[in-house]
Amino acid sequence: MENQNLYWIWLTRRPGLGPVKPRRLLEQFGGPEALYAADAEALARAGGSETARRALLDKDLEPARSILRSCKEKGLHILTLGDADYPSALGRAADA
Repeated sequence: MENQNLYWIWLTRRPGLGPVKPRRLLEQFGGPEALYAADAEALARAGGSETARRALLDKDLEPARSILRSCKEKGLHILTLGDADYPSALGRAADA
């Protein structure tokens, strides 16, 4: 689960995506890890702004790893759209 959370955190840290675009991209690519693995060509086919594509091509995971370490040290649990415990009503929101 921690590995999967790494990609969720990476996605949430991408500038220029706004609150709705990540959800559409997750649906197109099948999840955050697949989105992370997408190359420039796949991202161009997915559409969106040049700024968003550049942000998604930044594959630096160190900021996400740092957040994961900090959460672990503080005993915090990360809850994502991919978790069974994620509130269903919240998950239906376009900008969840």
